[in-house]
Amino acid sequence: MRKLLLFTIVVCGFSVLRAQEAPVAVAIPDIAGTYAGKAPCADCEFIETELELAYGTDTSGEFSLRDKYVGKQGGIMSRVKGEWARVVDAKAGVLVVLNNDLPEKAMYYRLTKDGNLLPLDQELNKVESPIDCTLRRKLQ
Repeated sequence: MRKLLLFTIVVCGFSVLRAQEAPVAVAIPDIAGTYAGKAPCADCEFIETELELAYGTDTSGEFSLRDKYVGKQGGIMSRVKGEWARVVDAKAGVLVVLNNDLPEKAMYYRLTKDGNLLPLDQELNKVESPIDCTLRRKLQ
């Protein structure tokens, strides 16, 4: 009886150790969707920004970025299309990189815990601005 009890304890102990050694998968939320926010503007009130991300694969796809210059005569609007990729950076976390294939035109956003996109500069630092530039996910 003691041998059976000892065997059971040893088997359970190995099971616990193996479970602790197993890598933990980090769940990354669905990134595709539409995000909206504001950006500062030197010669207008602000820029209304809307970013639409569509999947091509589970970690990349196509984007459409629309900017409307509020308070500028003529109501200027621009639209940029291209490809995006999800990248995991040890320092910055989960990133959405627009124009990943064009480093000189790449735009970086960190995926926040609440599912929004925080703009980053080329060195992956938070963009300093007098207004909140976070792109918030629009509910579908």
